[in-house]
Amino acid sequence: MANIQQIQLQLVNLDPKVKRTDAIQSFVTQETPIVSIIDEDGQTGIGYTYTIGTGGSSVFYLLKDHLLPQLIGRNAEDIESIWEDLHFHTHATAVGAITSLALSAIDTALWIYAANMLDCPSGNLLEVLNPKFLFIAQKAVGSTSQLLILCKTLLLVKLKALGAARSRSALLMLQRM
Repeated sequence: MANIQQIQLQLVNLDPKVKRTDAIQSFVTQETPIVSIIDEDGQTGIGYTYTIGTGGSSVFYLLKDHLLPQLIGRNAEDIESIWEDLHFHTHATAVGAITSLALSAIDTALWIYAANMLDCPSGNLLEVLNPKFLFIAQKAVGSTSQLLILCKTLLLVKLKALGAARSRSALLMLQRM
């Protein structure tokens, strides 16, 4: 088990080189909250989200004050459980953009962590978990539990093809998913 020991959070503002606007908004600056999770073995996962000039600091402080403290000591491999707990923790604001953006930064960090643990390039992991693929696959298999089995199988096949499923921790992680 790899518990989250440390979390780093930063807010990076990136100014566009060219002013961009449309009929209702202007791209003032890309406000980019970046979440880094580090487990007790030093393994990391980095995730981020962004806004186009409004709300980035709100996302940052929701992460800092309410969400990230909930991660310390949690098993970083329990991605779905962590997401469900955080979503419930923010249920009063969960339909809003700020909460969704904050949760996405954490979710991305955890999935990148998982890819790192499996010694798998994150693009290969995310390819299997692509929303279009998941939508089509769920229609084909009919149930969420069958979809999970299909995704785990495809991921394991892909990892074996990459030679990444050699480690015991990678196989154990797949079994728990």
